Amino acid sequence: MVIPLNDELIKYLVKNVGNDALYRAICADIDLQRGNESREIYLERKGRRPDALRRSLERMKKGEASNDDIRKLLLLADPFIRLETRPMPWRDMPRGRVLVFLGVRSVPVPGVRSIPQPFVGYRDMEACLELQEILAKDLRVDRPVELRVVGPEITDVVGTMEGHLKQKDTAMIVVLGSSVVNPASNWIAEKIWQGPLPFSFRFAFPEPHAWSTSSAKSDGSGWAKEDEGIYVPSLHETVRRTHDDLIPNTGADGNRQTRASAKDAGVLMVRYDPFQPFLMLAAGHGGAGTLAAIQILKRRTLIDDLARNAEIGSNPPSRFCAVLDVSRRIPDAQQGEAERDLGNLDIRAVKVAWPASAGLGS
Repeated sequence: MVIPLNDELIKYLVKNVGNDALYRAICADIDLQRGNESREIYLERKGRRPDALRRSLERMKKGEASNDDIRKLLLLADPFIRLETRPMPWRDMPRGRVLVFLGVRSVPVPGVRSIPQPFVGYRDMEACLELQEILAKDLRVDRPVELRVVGPEITDVVGTMEGHLKQKDTAMIVVLGSSVVNPASNWIAEKIWQGPLPFSFRFAFPEPHAWSTSSAKSDGSGWAKEDEGIYVPSLHETVRRTHDDLIPNTGADGNRQTRASAKDAGVLMVRYDPFQPFLMLAAGHGGAGTLAAIQILKRRTLIDDLARNAEIGSNPPSRFCAVLDVSRRIPDAQQGEAERDLGNLDIRAVKVAWPASAGLGS
């Protein structure tokens, strides 16, 4: 395959690779080729006008290089180009294991035991399975995936999660579910953002703990059922969820009322650094929101845009956060369990909480 080094290619590289990343790659190739020579001697040996090459490097470092400057430097560097099939940011993920953490809830099972039994939510488990498939097929991340359960018996959640993070063979930590179902949700949100979070869950009950991922009303009480959802401060907007009590139950005649769908909200947060384990939170106000936060990873153009804008003007680690407006179809009460399409979700809108430069609204 022959690709001409013309203005169109240079513009594409600057736009999609980024000036800073391209500058670093050119410098790395120059340093590789010069060996033990100083860069000054190498430039003098390679160019008839070494001063011009130095000025081109300086202009590119400042983001002021012309297409002609970049063309000269690419010819000088003579780079080895490899096609990268993995999208951003997954192409820079460290080697090692992907650890996925699920929360456990206690649910009474009629006819089994009087003591509530530990269960993982159906949607959370479905999200876990879908994540494994997306990593392998869509993101082309060849890493072993291991499932972990965070139960109420773990008293030191922070210590436990920090221990996993410090293990040398940890490539990424993924937490599925909000603080309602997963005690590790607060930890990873704080670890990803390291500052005031760009979102907050609003629940119709007062939080039993000081959850950093959620907010109560000024008097400490829960929100009205109609106001449940995920609030995005930068947009002054709440992505709402239909409270369970507002979803019609099956009537005495066995027929469901007219509502065919219900709203949910989800959040996806990612922090990535090629020298540290990647961190991800996929959490829904309900289970559908959690599943949607994983499914959105398939939208390569969206994630690539978020990741690319997150790196503008920042040093690693980079981070982004998106809040999802989700609609889920309510199964027909008359259908058998096997006939219900419980995975029928529609991601209606993506609200970008950070970075604002991504420019992706509803």
